[in-house]
Amino acid sequence: MYPASAILRPCFVPAALALAAALVAAPASAASERGLGRGFDLEYGLRLAGLPIGRATLRGGLGEGRYRLDLDARLTGLAGWVAGIGGNGTSHGAAAGRRVIPSSYAVNIPEGRHPISLKVDLSGGNVVEAMLSPPLQPRPDRIPVLDTHKRGVVDPVGALLMLQPGRGPVLDPEACNRTLPIFDGAGRFDVRLTYASTQSIRIPGYEGPALVCAARYVPIAGHRERSAVQFMRENRDMEAWLVPVAGARALVPARITVGTRIGRLVIEARRIGGPSGTITAAAEPEDEVRGEPAASPDPGRMR
Repeated sequence: MYPASAILRPCFVPAALALAAALVAAPASAASERGLGRGFDLEYGLRLAGLPIGRATLRGGLGEGRYRLDLDARLTGLAGWVAGIGGNGTSHGAAAGRRVIPSSYAVNIPEGRHPISLKVDLSGGNVVEAMLSPPLQPRPDRIPVLDTHKRGVVDPVGALLMLQPGRGPVLDPEACNRTLPIFDGAGRFDVRLTYASTQSIRIPGYEGPALVCAARYVPIAGHRERSAVQFMRENRDMEAWLVPVAGARALVPARITVGTRIGRLVIEARRIGGPSGTITAAAEPEDEVRGEPAASPDPGRMR
């Protein structure tokens, strides 16, 4: 299992691996970082086959062409006892056009039988250095990760924030139609999103429409061709429900569902907070995100 899948793959890539994907730890204060005034936070509950298995918190800040995200989670009950996993992940960098351009991504899983520490430094969306402890053991059947696989990428945490530039509706169905080229520190895969429908959603802090995006997992490098990977590649039971960030042209997941071999994994927001404590469907963004640096091609437009 890849370390960063503990942070994101439960969101888009199911499997029992998704259990390990719920990490967590101490509260973050990303929204209070200077210059990131448009803060938001979401509290999630995790269920597998209808049973509660954990909780997670996503806190973020967005402004002045920059972003920061902190994802915390913890498995609870029997799942926590069996997996013994707790940790956190962070991502920060530039916000430009349709994408975030991470400059740093880190994961820390200090608990459990297999502690993991990961740090990835990037420049213009290109990986400069990836430090994983302990390192992956070499396997003859592992698809090698090449330098080309580390260009124009986004990390798993940063991929949770989807920018929607322009002056039209933030909840435009076109916001779903994008490919997220993700490098998680050990492997490279795409998450291909396409618009499925618009549904009403009601959560403490938000009531209004949500874009429902169908998701597909496309492994590219760093994985081993096993039955679990094949299952994920062929999986059609994956969705992400996106809602707006108050005062900004950005979307975040309010609900993620992933079919697994042992039941459906559901990650669902139990509360959504914005700069004034709530996010409302009528909230208008202040302006579009600006200041795109000269860098690699926009991952949101790839493929």
